[in-house]
Amino acid sequence: MDNHLPSQELAADEIDLSALFAVLWRQRKLIVLGTLVATVAVAGLSLLIPRVYQSNGFYQLGSAVSIPIYKTSASMFSNPNRFVGYANREKSFSDPEKRTVSRRFQTAKAIQKWIQPVYAFSKEDQRELALIGKEDGNSVLGLNLTFEGKSPEFAARMVTFFGHYVRDCLMYVTLFNYISENVNNAHTSLQKNENALIANRFALEQQQKKMVDIQQILRKYPESAKIENRQLVSVQDGGARYLSPVTQLVGIEATVADLRREVALLEREREKTLTQVEFFDRSKAALDQAGEQGEPLFQAIKTIHKDLFAGKDLSRDTLREVFNNLSVEQQNFDRTFNTSYRFVSGPTVPARHIKPSRSKIVLIAFFLAGFFFVCLAFLLSWWQHNKQAILNQ
Repeated sequence: MDNHLPSQELAADEIDLSALFAVLWRQRKLIVLGTLVATVAVAGLSLLIPRVYQSNGFYQLGSAVSIPIYKTSASMFSNPNRFVGYANREKSFSDPEKRTVSRRFQTAKAIQKWIQPVYAFSKEDQRELALIGKEDGNSVLGLNLTFEGKSPEFAARMVTFFGHYVRDCLMYVTLFNYISENVNNAHTSLQKNENALIANRFALEQQQKKMVDIQQILRKYPESAKIENRQLVSVQDGGARYLSPVTQLVGIEATVADLRREVALLEREREKTLTQVEFFDRSKAALDQAGEQGEPLFQAIKTIHKDLFAGKDLSRDTLREVFNNLSVEQQNFDRTFNTSYRFVSGPTVPARHIKPSRSKIVLIAFFLAGFFFVCLAFLLSWWQHNKQAILNQ
């Protein structure tokens, strides 16, 4: 008996498989037509899914931006309120597009998703180059900017907007640091200059009084002018008073001459410092009124520079020196902001959408529909065989 069991089980398996194929064959129209109809329906519905286009661009930051400045700027351009406010002033956006921006960028993460810094040294580079282990040894070379939009043109405009927006943030942070540091330095230098002038003028006054006193001594003791100057005197403080009055008078006059030159240099430096204080005080007022906008602040600084020196005599070398130094600094800013900060690739205008992938949707729908109707075929076959028994219970 046991020797026949494997053949009986094999026969049972063959019967079961033939029964399954028989069910599939009887329900072939349902399976084939149902799968085709469902697949065609899904393919049609996929046409209603909005297309998504992706634009890309690389925005260069000139000779690289230090990590501290980038982090400060990043905290600004990740601010949703500032981002949306800047977008609302963007003339290339329509009103519906501005509403789309306001809706999509309500968190810092939503902004950071599309703006990725490119570092001079990646983590892998830093591991290979052991000498570069600190942040200040690294820098940000540029930004990879991407965006996915409902049209190729809108996606490209958004990438362009990202570049302009980041540039404005970097401009503001750079100019903020420049003005804040220099306005403090200018006032500090002015105070030090005033203290030095006070000290030198007082010393000059004392030396002049001493010179008058020595001259009176010479008039009172005319024979003292004939005293031999080659004599041993103490080199300690006050030892010079044992020299002849004439020798002392010569020394005092030399000291007065030195003090006068020192005062003249300090007064010249004071004139330059006063001009710098005036410029940076005006720039500080413009900074407070700029509303954290880089481009308007830069234009305001240029206007201040022009107006400040319009009524001044630039033939004076002190004013001309300050004018030239400030002009060079502004030229450097202008070259950085308008030449170094730029797109070196993109923004691309995509020719094809990236979402949805209709071929994938149709393929997935085909297999799911086929599986569903196969299961439905077995369910209907089971119901037909057991319907009467179930109803009679």
